[in-house]
Amino acid sequence: MKPGEVILMAYSRYPREGHRLAPATLREMLLQPIPKMYERRGGTKGMTLADLDESAWALFDRQTCLQLAREVVAAMGRAARAPLLIGDRPLPTLPEGVTLADLELEVRTVNCLVAAGIHERPQDFNGMTIDGLLNLRGFWSKSLVDLLTAMEYVIDHPQTRPAPREENRIALKPAHAPNRYPRVNHRIAPSLLRPLLEEPIPSHLAQGTPLAGARLADLDETAWKCLSPEAIAELAGMVVSRVSAGVSTRDIQRLRLPALPAGLRLDDLRLENRTHNCLKRLGFARNMQRLGTMTIGGLMQAPAFGAKCLVDLLTAVETLADRGQHIGAALVEHARELAQQPEASAIHFSDPRLGRLLRSMDSESSTVGELVERIRRRELDLTEPFRLAEGLGQLVERVRRFQELPVEEELKDVFAPMANERDRQILASYHNWDGEGGRTLDYLGRKHGLSRERIRQVCMRCIKRVRHLPIFAPVLDRSLRFLAARLPAETGTLERALREAGLSRHGLSIAAIEEAAGFFSRTPGFQVVPVAEGAVAVEPDQAKLPPRIARAARAAVGSFGVANVAAVQAKLGKPRSRRRPSAKMLRETFSTLKDFQWLDARQYWFRLETLPQYGLPNMIEKVVSVAERIDVSRLRTAMGRYRRSGRGLPPPEPLLEYCRQMPSVRVEGSSVCAEPSLDWRTLLGGVERSMVEVLKEHGPVMDRAEFEEQCLRRGMNRFSFNAILMCSPVVTQYGRSIYGLVAQKTDPHTVRRARARRARSVPSRVLQRCGMEADDRPFVVYRLSKAVIAGGVITIPASLKHVITGEYAVLSPKHKRLGRMMAKQGCGWGLGPALRGNGASPGDYLLIRFHNADRTAVFHIGDERLAAGHPPAAAKEGAGTQ
Repeated sequence: MKPGEVILMAYSRYPREGHRLAPATLREMLLQPIPKMYERRGGTKGMTLADLDESAWALFDRQTCLQLAREVVAAMGRAARAPLLIGDRPLPTLPEGVTLADLELEVRTVNCLVAAGIHERPQDFNGMTIDGLLNLRGFWSKSLVDLLTAMEYVIDHPQTRPAPREENRIALKPAHAPNRYPRVNHRIAPSLLRPLLEEPIPSHLAQGTPLAGARLADLDETAWKCLSPEAIAELAGMVVSRVSAGVSTRDIQRLRLPALPAGLRLDDLRLENRTHNCLKRLGFARNMQRLGTMTIGGLMQAPAFGAKCLVDLLTAVETLADRGQHIGAALVEHARELAQQPEASAIHFSDPRLGRLLRSMDSESSTVGELVERIRRRELDLTEPFRLAEGLGQLVERVRRFQELPVEEELKDVFAPMANERDRQILASYHNWDGEGGRTLDYLGRKHGLSRERIRQVCMRCIKRVRHLPIFAPVLDRSLRFLAARLPAETGTLERALREAGLSRHGLSIAAIEEAAGFFSRTPGFQVVPVAEGAVAVEPDQAKLPPRIARAARAAVGSFGVANVAAVQAKLGKPRSRRRPSAKMLRETFSTLKDFQWLDARQYWFRLETLPQYGLPNMIEKVVSVAERIDVSRLRTAMGRYRRSGRGLPPPEPLLEYCRQMPSVRVEGSSVCAEPSLDWRTLLGGVERSMVEVLKEHGPVMDRAEFEEQCLRRGMNRFSFNAILMCSPVVTQYGRSIYGLVAQKTDPHTVRRARARRARSVPSRVLQRCGMEADDRPFVVYRLSKAVIAGGVITIPASLKHVITGEYAVLSPKHKRLGRMMAKQGCGWGLGPALRGNGASPGDYLLIRFHNADRTAVFHIGDERLAAGHPPAAAKEGAGTQ
């Protein structure tokens, strides 16, 4: 069989007599009873379509077999519209040497296979699946049944394979692009006809070029670099005109054509159709070397062969003859360039864009790497070096062009050989490869005048055609590596990076790239995870982390207003995977939160604007409403008194930035000032507001006992007073038991007078003695003051604050429960009810023995002998027994 030719057997239509009606390969899809109208003979009852093998021709007459064959095709058509259960099943393996002619297929089946290039390499059947066949353009259920029944018959009956008959050959036209003289980068004037072309080139065509003053005979390949296409076309017309006028002279008629390079074929010349057909009729297609023995006079006697055909032939032959001297070097250079590109070496011969070109060069290789290796080892038949060199040159050029495309153009270009322009536009719009956002089925249906279902079918059909093919997509592969090297990252950041790197023209969405990678059987190496108002691309094994990070960030900020990265990591807890989320993943996930804002240059503290603004902003407004102006460091100290939040306060820098973003305060330098609208009477609650009123009326500073007494007169609960006194950010301590409003300008003499009054009314030292008893149980002895009795708050010595901590049950010496006490960070509270219930008075001594094993604190009240170390038996009579 000649190159570019396919042999078909005439009148070969399915079903073929003696062949199966139903292919065994599709048995699972045809397990349905044959129609009852065909059960006319014994032995056919209960028969299914899958049972219609070669014996059906003996059971039924020819007309019935034709009808049953239509039933088989219809059943297969219905099954093919749904996802095939056997879609991944490979085709039967053809015996060695079997061609399409041996299969005796229908013309439509052959045309589909020819369009896919399989007629040149029948061995490609061995790597195809049922789905792969059905995805060929124009190939449907009848073609599938036709092909499978023919293949199964040839496999089962190798001895019956007929020899192809010459009269049934159907030659397909060689697949080459039409060429017209003058051809780009070819000679314009044949050197053999130089005597006819001594006329100077018109000055207006060559003026200002290296060809100025030259003759028509000098128009070789270099003219294409000097002259415009319009000038070359005009000069080519002059060449043909001068040849036509002088070709009949005797000297020209006797000239012989130049010798042709070995291995040159008629198709290699890329002649015009008229020239090609004239030479083919003269028999030069079978023996091109004979053309070198012809004279111009003998050639011009051929029917329809004129002056233009002669110029067309001579320029093509002379150009190829010049190039033939370098053909070996060109082959080696092209092969070396391809071998140095791993991506190009992996190109498969079934690639939709390059497969036809590759299969025309070699019928045995499967990849470009194998082709190059066969050329290097001289295993490839080099009888046609011009075609091979030209094919390799085209391959190198196309591979280079493919690598320069933006990724969205590459995705559309892959479907060019198997889908028309409209279908490619629909596919690109639906999958957002055009940068305009993914269009809906409704929108595309209205635009193209199709139904929603038809649009969906167009997209699905295009995708199915490439899903199992080894697609050469270098820009997509490079983009996937580019993205994988930058994980984790917010998708918008990655899209900008793709555009800046020149891989994408308009910033193709990362989700579209991930989807395209799945279409082309690539493993993306990343996964796009939607988070809040954006998305993050992460490694697949970390896909669950971004949503958890977003939830942890909101939980960490909560109602307080700010949080830091460490708080988010603490909320995440122990990682479920082996890897902890990196700092970059935290930052990239935070960037998807629309209301997220960093508060410091280190990107450690942050806020979320849309969460409820209580906690920190409420405390800032309270402090500023009372102080009116306060330095950020003093503001942070004041808010640090609020122990209920259990949260760490941001350092001064992020705290100041947070205040800048608050609408109710303003920042001047390092100070925070109140806006005129802030009024402490509306911002402060009942107890806290009453305390501020007392301090403003009796202050500016007050002794704790006096302060408490004034507050209690206003009907304030004693416990509430002590609780607010310990944590209120608007009250500050100016000395031991001396309190006043935060950031007030206080006269030092006033503070000293308050201290002197307290010194006269309070024992000089409350804590008298502490230590560890013989059984390692801590004890503490206090001399009670009025403030201790009223508030029930004591100070735990620094040496024991790590031992005395947590909740204790307060017991009398007779182990009667009197209440409970809490100890934390050197402070103890909750003793007020026990002290007041046992008649304690200022000047009494209090001994507490702590038992950490059973979490109890034994309570003794007595005189100074407790401080001297006497046993509790000397305690005040009746104390601690009620």
